[in-house]
Amino acid sequence: MITKTRGIVLRSVRFGESSLIVDVLTKSSGRVSFMVHIPKTSKGKIKKQYFQPMTLGNEAICNVLKMYE
Repeated sequence: MITKTRGIVLRSVRFGESSLIVDVLTKSSGRVSFMVHIPKTSKGKIKKQYFQPMTLGNEAICNVLKMYE
């Protein structure tokens, strides 16, 4: 299930050459962590600047079912 919510970026950490681990504080789900792939070309729609700390944004959260319940 995908839900859309607003959130504030708390921190972002580089993971590898082209990925970020982003912690976001959302109103509906609390603190959530994401792994975001950042394209190396300038034509990509996702920019690294969107994930700077204290940035407001609209996030789409995909809830994954737990395999071991």
